[in-house]
Amino acid sequence: MLAGLFAQGKTVLQQLVPSRDHTERLLRQMGAALESDGSLISLNPLTSPLRAISFTIPGDISSAAYFLVAGAVHPDARIMVRGCGFNPTRTGIIDALLAMGAKLRIKNERMSGNEPVADIVVESSKLRGIELGGEMIPRLIDEIPLLAVAGCFASGKTVIRDAAELRVKESDRIATVSRELTKM
Repeated sequence: MLAGLFAQGKTVLQQLVPSRDHTERLLRQMGAALESDGSLISLNPLTSPLRAISFTIPGDISSAAYFLVAGAVHPDARIMVRGCGFNPTRTGIIDALLAMGAKLRIKNERMSGNEPVADIVVESSKLRGIELGGEMIPRLIDEIPLLAVAGCFASGKTVIRDAAELRVKESDRIATVSRELTKM
């Protein structure tokens, strides 16, 4: 996408499913001529330099997910994560925990640098197993190992499908999670 800013003509990218859109949001705020409908992104080359902007980088929801899962499974917890990025392309972990019955609230929603930000509160919860797959997976691919842990504390079965990408990340995360969960 960044190379498209300096191309001779329009750059068009097509995604199989909508994915994280942080770059698109930032480029738009900096003045890039960019359009997106979720699966199709078109970008015109720069006609002038991008403009400088000032904003606070929000907390990473993948990092916050450790605390959210810990708060949900702990028998006596109340945790607030402040200033967490709340981009809808990344909030699958929130939707999954809510579906599992987590006592989770979103507070103080706002924008920072063209990105949604919120405070997230989670409390001790009685989780139930769920089935995840399909279009939800890209929104929580990095949090699936944590959801597997949450599933260990849930009543009923937790099933995660369509996550083969985890086998080809930096390590085979499916094999690693399976191996480590057997130690619990």
